[in-house]
Amino acid sequence: MQFREDYRTWCRRLGIKPRWGAVGSHKSIAIVERFWRSMKAECCRRAFMPLRLPAVQAELDCYAAWFRLHRPHQALKGITPEERRADELPNVVRLEPRPRMPIRGDPERVRRVSSVELRAERFAGREHLPVMHLEAA
Repeated sequence: MQFREDYRTWCRRLGIKPRWGAVGSHKSIAIVERFWRSMKAECCRRAFMPLRLPAVQAELDCYAAWFRLHRPHQALKGITPEERRADELPNVVRLEPRPRMPIRGDPERVRRVSSVELRAERFAGREHLPVMHLEAA
């Protein structure tokens, strides 16, 4: 209650339409709560958090960018929030290294290979924020 007007002012300044959760309903804030849980587990508890506010803000901004651009989400059927926001599926061909495995779905999006290689890189140099690439070996 005490921050309601400040929140509305902040939303107006940034052009954001405010959303309010129903009192007593855990469903109305579930997505936001799940994000906080992920951020704590994948960022705050895995990396050294700096003590100065600008450095903390930079670390959290970096995590939010990685979360949006590179982290696949189960609820989004394996795509990233940015791919969902852009309303496009990634133009990725699935690699199938198992010779006897039947090809299901669109055969144009599947390529048989003898083996695959998993390559990991760090997002913005942060060890706790991996960007994974699967390539034909």
